[in-house]
Amino acid sequence: MLTTVPGDPEPEMQKSSLSGDQLKFPIIPDLAKREAQGLTLTVKEEQGDHAVAILQKPDTDYVFEYRFVRGQCWQLEEVMDYSL
Repeated sequence: MLTTVPGDPEPEMQKSSLSGDQLKFPIIPDLAKREAQGLTLTVKEEQGDHAVAILQKPDTDYVFEYRFVRGQCWQLEEVMDYSL
């Protein structure tokens, strides 16, 4: 998990690993919750066995990037929280 944290003079990205009990499911809100909260989910990039999806709230700083890798099935590899 990469999270934006306050920094001097600019915000910085802080990387941490999460264990299973630290994860909150669902990791990506379902369609009904996204619509209720005004969130959009788009696939930014898909190349071979890698894909990137962006969850954001337009006109705000709420932006999450989800990176997936495909083995036998798609697996979440990294979450980047760019929200301030």
